[in-house]
Amino acid sequence: MMNHRHFRLCSWIALGLCFFFSLTACGEAAQAAPAAAPTEAEEAADSAAEDKLSEAMELLSEERFEAAYSLLYSLGEDEQVKNSCYERGVQAFESGRYEEATELLSGLNYRDSEHYLSLISSAELSVALAEAQVGDTVVLGVYDQDAKSENGEEPIEWRVLDISDGNMLLISRYSLECVDFADSRQDTTWQDSHLNRWLNEEFYVNAFSDAEKNIILPVNTETEEYTVLNAPSDSDRVFVLSTTEVLKYFRSDFDRVSFCTVHDIFSGAWSGGDRMSRWWLRSDGCIGERKAGVRHNGSVFTAGYYVDIGYLSVRPCICISPIR
Repeated sequence: MMNHRHFRLCSWIALGLCFFFSLTACGEAAQAAPAAAPTEAEEAADSAAEDKLSEAMELLSEERFEAAYSLLYSLGEDEQVKNSCYERGVQAFESGRYEEATELLSGLNYRDSEHYLSLISSAELSVALAEAQVGDTVVLGVYDQDAKSENGEEPIEWRVLDISDGNMLLISRYSLECVDFADSRQDTTWQDSHLNRWLNEEFYVNAFSDAEKNIILPVNTETEEYTVLNAPSDSDRVFVLSTTEVLKYFRSDFDRVSFCTVHDIFSGAWSGGDRMSRWWLRSDGCIGERKAGVRHNGSVFTAGYYVDIGYLSVRPCICISPIR
């Protein structure tokens, strides 16, 4: 015979099952119930939004952009605004209207807008450089020259040595840094030198903006005269002159005289008290452990300095391709 405890337990179980099935039935009924029809107010709001969107599209077609963008923003259609600004910016860039393109694409962060901004900077830089002539001084890149870290890096001044097929050969106006040709006294080629690595893996990377890098050409420096034609993309971007080149592009010893920057002197460069530097060339000296260089008085020392001598400076060279 069932006692009172068992009876109460069964009662509670039965009550729980009833409650569970009741909830399940309610849930199924709720799911099966059709969605409520939109109210007149909701229909009116949707219709007004559609009208606004149509108006915005019409304003865009009429090139009334500010009014169109105001409507689109009010509708939460930010992507439409970005897309319109992007397309207008690209069109302005392709038409050479760089200032307008910059205004439209700056801060957009949409698709490849940052890439176009870099191209615009390169194009503006190219246009600015295009009028330079042999012997002129141009500014490109930055590097510490006064040895004062608190005021940042200074713009690098370059002398135009040559213009050929629209390409410009530039050499830094001043000697910028004291760097050994090689880490130790041994037979060292230009391609395998510490100086080559420093110029292309440190100086190039840090001294130039992306826009400036876009106009610096890869060059083949395996011979006494550099070439641009068919140079592999991984070739040198920064180099030093050869003996042949330094005699070709400078008119006299006096013309070859270079002065150290304060930073160059602090980095260990020999300056003789008058700040006139000795600087590296990439040509072989009289033996493999020596490389040619330019003396403080501008004369060319073909016998060469030992590759690890510790006090020669660098006058980097680059070849650029501005729009002409």
